[in-house]
Amino acid sequence: FDDGPDLTRTPQVLDVLAAHGATGTFFVNGKRITSDAHRDLLRQMIRDGHIVANHSQNHKNSRQTSADTWRSEVQRTHDALVPLFAELDQTPTFFRFPFGSANCTTYNIVTDFGYHVVGWHIDTADWCFNSSSGGYGYCASSTFRHVPDRFRNDFPGWVLHQAEANNGGILLMHDVNRFT
Repeated sequence: FDDGPDLTRTPQVLDVLAAHGATGTFFVNGKRITSDAHRDLLRQMIRDGHIVANHSQNHKNSRQTSADTWRSEVQRTHDALVPLFAELDQTPTFFRFPFGSANCTTYNIVTDFGYHVVGWHIDTADWCFNSSSGGYGYCASSTFRHVPDRFRNDFPGWVLHQAEANNGGILLMHDVNRFT
């Protein structure tokens, strides 16, 4: 799950995962860690066995920023996460690039922090089904052309179709969308 934490939606995602005995990996943006409530939520997630990971400060495309700006993007979220992990005798170890977009320079900056880079196999397009273009629960072709027409109104069907076609894999979802 990318782009959180969100004090309303992230707990809803956590409740669904708990109901199914599952844990998740949450790639967080530092700009969303703005209060003690956010930090408490992240601490609880770590204690409950979820993986909390770095997704940069402001969700910028790393290929469109200078090396210094990108280093700051990673550093600021790293600095927000390290104290939370230290309290639990752990270290943040994973990073996902916003938009999956990287180059050699930005990749090296991330790995210099000791992070392992994680991508995804399946873009669930939850962000598209959440979009107001076409309506809630509908993914318009003008928003995301990769969802076949037969799945435009069928988010679960789309995700299952992709999981079967890929023989499983890492699903990309977002814990900031009400539809997810």
